[in-house]
Amino acid sequence: MRRAFPFFALAAFAAPAAASGISGGVEVASDYRVRGLSWSDGRPAVTANVGVSLTDAIDFGVTAASLRGSVRHGGADALIRPSLRYFRNAGAVQFGGGVTGYIFPDHSNLGFVEGQALVGTLIGPAQLWLVADYAPRQDAIGGDNLRIAGQADVAVPMTPFTVSGSIGRSSGSVRDAVFARRLRPDGSYWDWRLGVDHVTGPLRLGIAYTGTDIGRTAPGRFVDRDTGHRVTVSAGLSF
Repeated sequence: MRRAFPFFALAAFAAPAAASGISGGVEVASDYRVRGLSWSDGRPAVTANVGVSLTDAIDFGVTAASLRGSVRHGGADALIRPSLRYFRNAGAVQFGGGVTGYIFPDHSNLGFVEGQALVGTLIGPAQLWLVADYAPRQDAIGGDNLRIAGQADVAVPMTPFTVSGSIGRSSGSVRDAVFARRLRPDGSYWDWRLGVDHVTGPLRLGIAYTGTDIGRTAPGRFVDRDTGHRVTVSAGLSF
């Protein structure tokens, strides 16, 4: 049986792979938000992804997203995000890790790389996760960046609904305060998310509330003030 993968990772890997080992999907959302921050200037965005199972434990995936001249990423119109991930089940515990690249085709100097480690367990209908994402020191992000987060995905019994929630803390060193604003607009901060997804076959409909504790930030390069509370809706189709 194909292993389960947490909801927060579905942006990198689409729905469970078909018998061919290839999966994919497309999604339209009212805002493309990452860790409580808008990457599409608060406007609708389209994402598409494809994943390939290289082995029973290793997947390679690529996600493309429309950013629509994102101020946060120097006016970039698109994001390409390749990911290589390892994931295993060990009894009641699941664990994994991987590496993800963030490529902005029209702004190549703003790309960066991030690693991830995660561990989870299943308790009744609830899947619980502890996740660490770390981007080592890079000029494009003005230092390094570490996010530690907890996540819960709960399948509502006998319904097509899944409720998910997460809370995370981003921190890191700062060598260039201007570039560091891309991932941490006001220094270290907390983010949270609560969402509900309805899945029927290949169709997924979702609504989510996201927020941060970021205060007002001074205007400047890479400053997108769309960091507050927001309700977003999305619709996705997988294959």
